[in-house]
Amino acid sequence: MQAPMELLDSFESILSIFFYDIRQKERSVFILVDNLVEVSCKARLRERNKHFNRNIGLEEILKISSIGGELKKRLLRRRKERNSMQHDLVAITVSSEHCADSVLDLCELVKKLWGKYALDSAHDWIICSLRIVNLYSRSGDPDKRINLENYLEKFKWNSVIEGEEFTFQPALE
Repeated sequence: MQAPMELLDSFESILSIFFYDIRQKERSVFILVDNLVEVSCKARLRERNKHFNRNIGLEEILKISSIGGELKKRLLRRRKERNSMQHDLVAITVSSEHCADSVLDLCELVKKLWGKYALDSAHDWIICSLRIVNLYSRSGDPDKRINLENYLEKFKWNSVIEGEEFTFQPALE
């Protein structure tokens, strides 16, 4: 089953922010991913039960959604970190690695909620972007990430939308 397009659209926006060259983008993405985790679980629960509309915490939502194990622990730890960021320690920053890990955990969650075909209706550039996000995660290959960064810096590539497809070309100088 495929994830709802509304969630994929939100996910697309989050990935766009991840790739922008702006200050505190990791912090923004981290917070938005945490929000989308909760929204995704609630959306899936509403699909299963049209009357689900309870205002409950993330831990209970994950339990009802049958999300457990290490993924549940990571999601709950990030919720605690996000709450600290927003309510206690405004100056906290998020590393690229920690941010990328949260994005990949969101993907894992969506696949657990809707099955292995959850992202099949996602645009190709999203799937490609997730491979790049993986390079920045704990499980990513640092040498490949450095090679990618050097390559992008050397050629200053831009994306151009042509119809429904993205093409990449060297930036005009």
